[in-house]
Amino acid sequence: HPALLDTIVRLARIRSARAALRHGSYRPLHVGHRQFAFLREYGSNRAIVAVNAADQPSEIEVALPGMERSFEDLLNPGHTVVARNGRMRISLDPNWGRILT
Repeated sequence: HPALLDTIVRLARIRSARAALRHGSYRPLHVGHRQFAFLREYGSNRAIVAVNAADQPSEIEVALPGMERSFEDLLNPGHTVVARNGRMRISLDPNWGRILT
């Protein structure tokens, strides 16, 4: 399927461009029945990956103690997600995800 190949190539490019995704420590942030999220950190570089495996949209909330900032969504250009008061709410499209840096 052409769209699958394009998505795999896109994910590989994102990973190769981000040290946190290649070498970073791993910390689970949310593990649910059809959603999960984790944080990768490498030095001052951070990446949050969130995935929704359900056929319906979903929203998760994760704890990010000490973080107060905006994260750019590399999978959904033009979208940002903000961490406030050490928490982040992440809305997820069906069968898709976010890579936040």
